Amino acid sequence: MNSNVSVNNVEIKPLSKYQLEQRLQEIFDYANSNTEALVEIYKLIFPDMDNIKKIEGHPVAGKNLWTYIWRLFMQLDRKCHPEEFAGSIWINKGWGMNSGLTPWSIDISNCRVIYS
Repeated sequence: MNSNVSVNNVEIKPLSKYQLEQRLQEIFDYANSNTEALVEIYKLIFPDMDNIKKIEGHPVAGKNLWTYIWRLFMQLDRKCHPEEFAGSIWINKGWGMNSGLTPWSIDISNCRVIYS
């Protein structure tokens, strides 16, 4: 490993369902593209994204949270990217979904953050 690179485990501050809904709605209200929205969603749990070289693994969301975000992406894509399959960026590059988690939870236990 390069001596300029550090690897850290990340802990996230738990947000309530209301806080998550409110923050996600803000993201989608102001996003000009699905890529911008995706980056902002990752910043919810990795606020120092500008210092991250790579994230190994993927965050996983409870079914209700994952579906809520997917629907927001579908709405945004219909408006900003009508030629694309609505919601595909979330399916392909977003978080995983685990219906065994509580409905509005986020699990990053399988993520390893590499800082540059």
